[in-house]
This record gives sequence, structure tokens and C-alpha cells, in this order.
Amino acid sequence: MPPQLHLLIDGHRLSCPLDKPADLGRQETWAEPMLSPIETRDAWRIAVADHGQSQYSRHQLLIKPDGADAVVLVNRRDSNRIDLGATGALEPGEQTRLRLPAIVEAFGGELQLEAEDAWVTQTLMAPTPPPSGTASGLQFPQPLSLDKLHKLDEATGALFEEWLKSITDVAQRAAGAFDFGPRAVEEISELVHLDVAHLIKFDAAGGWQSVAKHCRAAGIDDDSNPSTQILQRVWREKRTFWQVPDARGGSLLAMEAVVAAPLLNTAGQVTGALYGDRRTAQQGDRRHIDRQPIGHLEALLVEALACTVSAGWSRIEQEKAAVEAQVRFEQFFTPELARQLAVNRDLLECRDTAVTLLLCDIRGFSRIAERLGAGRTVAWLGAVMGEMGDRVVEHGGALVDNVGDELLAMWGAPTEQPDQAERACRAALAMVHCLPQIDARWMDEIGAETRLGFGINSGVARVGNTGSRRKFRYGPLGPTVNVASRVQGATKYLKTDILLTATCRAQLAGNLPLRRVGRVRVVNIDEPVELFELQTTADPRERQLAAAYEQALAAFEAGQLHEAVECLSSVLREFRQDGPTLLLLSRAVSALADQQTAFDPVFDLPGK
Repeated sequence: MPPQLHLLIDGHRLSCPLDKPADLGRQETWAEPMLSPIETRDAWRIAVADHGQSQYSRHQLLIKPDGADAVVLVNRRDSNRIDLGATGALEPGEQTRLRLPAIVEAFGGELQLEAEDAWVTQTLMAPTPPPSGTASGLQFPQPLSLDKLHKLDEATGALFEEWLKSITDVAQRAAGAFDFGPRAVEEISELVHLDVAHLIKFDAAGGWQSVAKHCRAAGIDDDSNPSTQILQRVWREKRTFWQVPDARGGSLLAMEAVVAAPLLNTAGQVTGALYGDRRTAQQGDRRHIDRQPIGHLEALLVEALACTVSAGWSRIEQEKAAVEAQVRFEQFFTPELARQLAVNRDLLECRDTAVTLLLCDIRGFSRIAERLGAGRTVAWLGAVMGEMGDRVVEHGGALVDNVGDELLAMWGAPTEQPDQAERACRAALAMVHCLPQIDARWMDEIGAETRLGFGINSGVARVGNTGSRRKFRYGPLGPTVNVASRVQGATKYLKTDILLTATCRAQLAGNLPLRRVGRVRVVNIDEPVELFELQTTADPRERQLAAAYEQALAAFEAGQLHEAVECLSSVLREFRQDGPTLLLLSRAVSALADQQTAFDPVFDLPGK
């Protein structure tokens, strides 16, 4: 091991290995952590004074290792000397070499420098297992049988009984309560006779924070920090470590021993540590009477308790993730499906899936929004989209997205729905049928009825979480989505409410009122799309209209334009405002008038 630097400043202690230089000074910014070694490529950076202490420079004292038993101190200031107490002083730019061990007074505290052999560090051979691991973290030298337990002397047997009860208590709390962490800290402090014990949480870079602490006796300096050196080893190596001073010379620190065991998540990453230390007993202090040196068994006990805390933390994280997932999923799915998805995340993986998509758009939105203003537009839009979303969920659909005045819903994923097309169509009808109650509240304010246009298409899409790890978005991608969007746009040109494609029509049982309105060529889609209108009422006249229109459409597609015009004119006498009839009649008359252009029964939509 390299030489060690220990800082005792304002009652705080930290340790840092001198495997590279240590750069000491005041904070470069207020955000830089105080008294916490930060490893850079070339040095350890340690802020030992806050940003407002201008008497110190940002880079004041550099401590460089010089072999195993010496360090070099460098004054990095351009002006002003550094007073090192009994060691003397360093003029600007001056340096001095110190043999170890040594104590230097600086920054209102002590810098204690120790040689590499000042501590004896020991570790359990096996890495600590994560909560989901199958291997046991308790590696006894030999199998421990009941026969051997019966042969233990009374005192040792009582000790084992006490240990097992403590581990069981913490494990039970970890299974269902939230106070198992502080309880584990208290247990290791009392059972291993540690003066101060901490529950440590690590961040992604290895920085740490004490989240629970227990002092075994009054009068102990409980403001001091855990040993950064041993915590860094625990974080890097995922093992339980303990340290005692070397018998040849001891340590400069007022410390008898240190022990720490890692806390891991189910992925095997170190998330924290269970840590404790013993302080050197002073004259008249009776704390040393009841404790034996920290050894292998004590380290095993600390690791066992750490494993129970790891399991408890993992349980809390899993419960939190499940709750967050269910809340997130309930925005899109029924509560029953949301619970299923929270348990079985595989259903959310992207895969090619047969689905039915519904796109709904509010007609005349820009005009209405201009009339209402921003505040009332948001309220009106929320009322409309809220009702539309409810109808989707009521019919078993997944509410994929609301973008402005447009809604996208899906059936057939994440679970199969053999009747997906019928569900989508009935959801569209339900949305149309709830418009009168919306108008009862909003018509006077918006100055018109609320109108919707629907495009429904069935096909294969790539379905799953199409968002990112930061923004969940469950939905479809691919040409099936594009066609559904174009079909929704076609309702504006055909002046009808609900249009669906032939692939959707093929999945219906035949009990919904439909009218074939013809084939269209949509923007950026090569193949013509055959469209059907889903009629919104059960009026027998609607079926009469459908039959007469489809007769005229057949004549038109066969090139019998005069017959088509006669039939469509007859339809208009009965249904003067029917959008598909008006459009088809206009096309038929134009085709008769333009004999120079080859006749094409497919209608080219002029836009999206």
C-alpha cells in the first residue's frame, strides 16, 4: 500500500491514499464537496477550506509521495508562506521532504502522514454476494455443523446466540419495515464493540454520505468521519475489510481498528457500506475491558448484517419501481393491465405486433383556440381529451399519446386482443356519442359544436418502449402508424367523421354499419388505400344511403361515369350534405369534362 494521509480538521477526519499527489486548498466553487477526496487523473483533490476563506488559495499545498516512507510538501502559492507548526514553514514555491510518520499543522488542523505499513489490512476472501446471488457471503473455514455448535463452551455459545438473534432481527425488519438500516448500525456497534458505526451510501463515482450513525458510549467524538481509505477499497473491490494498526509502531490516529462491509444491489453494484471503528481508550476509560481484537468472525458478522441491509434496500427499490411503473402504466392502460405490466416487463420489449391504431383529431382547433385564448384552450382541450382517453381505456385500449389536439390509441398490444379492430371502432363511436355532453358545457364558449375526425388502421407495427430511459413512451412505429395518420387526414376531404382501412374492415364481424367510400392515394404511401366509413347512428336511412352510394361507386370505378352521375344526383336529392357523395359526384363530372386525361378511379388526397 502507498503512504497514507489523514486529515483532522474541525473535528472531521478523512483518509486518502498517497498513490498520487494530494492537492489541498479552498473550494474552487461552492459546489465542490468539503473534506472529501476527489480522484482526478493526476492527483487527489481535497477542499480543506470553504470558498469564502480567502486567506487560503484554491491550490495551496501539494503533498507528493516519495517512496514508501517519505513525502514531499510543496507550497504552490505565488505569495505568502505556509506555516506548518513545529515542522517549520514553507515560503512561496518552496518544498520540503518529510520522513514518515509525521504530523503537520495546517488549515487549522492536523495532517497526519503515515508509512504504508502503519496499518494491517485484512479482507474476507470471497467477494460479498449481491441480494440475488446464490452463493453465501458467510465463508466459514469449515462447514459449521450442529455437533460443533454443541461442543462450544457456554460463553461462546451465548455469543453465537446473541449474534444470530441480531441478524434475524435485522433480516425480519429488512423484509417488511423501513428502519432496518439504523437497527443494523446499532447492532454492529453493540455486538462488535465499535465506538462509532455508520450506514454509508455511495454515489456513482464512489463518493459517500453517512445516512445513519450510532455512538456506543457518551463522550465519543462522533463528529469525525469514516475512513475514506477503507471505504474506497470496499467500493472498488466489493469485499469486507478490517484494519488494525501495525504492532511495530501503531498509528498516529486515535484509532484501534476499522471494519467495513459493502452493500450491493441486485446488479452487483456497491451502493453503500456498513462501517464501524474503535477509538483508542484513554486512561480511566473502561471501554477496552469488554472487547476482543477485531478478527475474522467479527468481520463475518458485519458482512452478514450488511447483506440483510442490502436485501432490505433492494426490496425498497423494487417496491418503489413497481409503484412507479404501475402509476406510469395506468396513464396508458387499464388498472388490471398496469398491474400485469409492472410484474412482467417483457411485455414492453419492442417487437413486431399485429395492432389496430386509432388517431383522433379535433376539427377547427386553431380557430377555436384563437377565440378562447391560451388558458381556456387548455381547459377545453383537457376536457375533450379526458373524455376521449376514458373511452379508449373503457374499451381495453392503450392510450399512447396526446399531442396537441390529436390522440393516438392502440389495441392488440401489449397483450393480444382477437377483437382489437371491433374494440377500436366501438371506442370511436363512444367518443362521438359523448360529444353532446361536452357541447352542453362548452358550446356557448367556443361558439360551435366540437367535431372529431378518426382514422383507424390494422396492421403490423414495431411496438414497445419507443422513448428513452429518461422518457417512457409506450407505442407503435412503422408504416401502419403512417397510414392511420393519413386516413385520419382523409376525413377532412371526404367530410366524414370515422374512416377505417380495408385491413381493419377484414377483422370486423359484420355487425357494424359501414359504407365503402373508395380508394385513395395518400401522401408518401405508394399503394392505394381502400377506405370505409363507420356510420355513427343506427338510423335505417344511413343504410339506405350506404347502399345507394356503393352502387354509384361501383359504376364510377368501372368507368361508367354517366351512370355514376345519375345515381349520385339521386342520392344528393335525399342526402344533400353527404360528404363522400359530393366529392364523388365532383370527380365524376370532372372526369366527363376532361376527356383528354386517362381516367383513374383512385382519389389523390391533396394533403395530409
